[in-house]
Amino acid sequence: MIKRNKRNWLYNAPFPPILLKYPNIINENTCKPYKLNKAAGELLTNLNLKCETVAIILSSSVTFHKRAVKIYDLIKRNNNQHEICVFVLTNEFAGIQDLDMPIISRSSNESSWIGEKLYQLTLNYEVSGRGSKLGFQERVAEFTTLFALPCLSSTNFKYILLFDDDTIFNPNRYVKLLQSNELLKNAKNVFAGKRWNDCNVLCGGAGMLFGRDVMIKMRLNVKLFYQFYSRYYSQYVDVRLTRFTLEALKLQPIHIEEFLNDPPDSISKTTSMETFNREIQSAVTIHHMDVDTKNFYNIVKLFYEEEQDDGTL
Repeated sequence: MIKRNKRNWLYNAPFPPILLKYPNIINENTCKPYKLNKAAGELLTNLNLKCETVAIILSSSVTFHKRAVKIYDLIKRNNNQHEICVFVLTNEFAGIQDLDMPIISRSSNESSWIGEKLYQLTLNYEVSGRGSKLGFQERVAEFTTLFALPCLSSTNFKYILLFDDDTIFNPNRYVKLLQSNELLKNAKNVFAGKRWNDCNVLCGGAGMLFGRDVMIKMRLNVKLFYQFYSRYYSQYVDVRLTRFTLEALKLQPIHIEEFLNDPPDSISKTTSMETFNREIQSAVTIHHMDVDTKNFYNIVKLFYEEEQDDGTL
C-alpha cells in the first residue's frame, strides 16, 4: 500500500506555485521572479557581449560570502576568454545590488506565501529561508528549466555550464576542451559532465553542461519535469535534472573526464606527486574544494599554472 501510494505521488506531483502564478510562462519571455543586480544588468545590456558559454556558480545565501565570492574572483582573474560570461545564482539578500559581480537572485515572496507553504508541506521540505539547502536546490531546478532562457536571452549563448560554489573552474582549459573534444564538437544536443559510480547520471556539482537546444527542450517539457521529477523524486537537483534529460528527453550524457568530482588526494600512498600534479593540471573543474584549507591554495596554484606564467594570478 505504501509503495503504491509513493508511486502515485511520484507520478502525480503537484505543480509549484510559480506555475500557478505564471500559467503561460512557457510562452512568455519574462525573467520574473528573478532579479539582476547592477553588475548583471550591465553585463547583459553590453552590446559587444558575445557569450558562447554562460557559466553559473550555484550558491545559497548561506555559503555565498565564504565560497562564491572567492570562486568568482579566481575565475575573473584567470579568465582570458571573452566568450565566457560568469554569473552567480543565489537567494535574494541585503546588499546584493552593490556587489561588483553579476548576480541573479530570487525572492520566495514572488509567489504567494500560502501557496509556497502548502507546496513545501505537500513534499515535506522547506524551499524558503536562509538556511534551506534543499530550498535553494529547488530554485536551481526552477531557474534551469523555466527562467534561464529568458533571463539570459541577450547573450545568445550556445552553452550553459552550472557548477557548485565549492568548484574551481579554469575558463582557458574549458575553451580548449570545447575545441578538442570531438563528441562536444559534433553533438547536436549537448548534455555533458562527469560520469562516476557515486553519481546518478552526472556529478552535477563538478559541472553540468547543457546546449541551448537542450535548454529549449527542458522548458517546453517543464510540466513533465515537475510531474515526474519533482522534489519527491530526489532531494538532489542534479539527479532530477540529469535523470529528466536522460529518461524524458532521451539524451545520452557525454562523459567529460576533465571535470573532477573531488580534488586529487595528495596524501594517499597510492597517488604519486607526479599523478597528483598531472590530474590538477589537466582538469577543467575540481569539485569539493575546501576554501579554508592550505591544500586549497596549493591546488589553485597548480590549477591556474598557465595563467601564473602570464602573471595574471
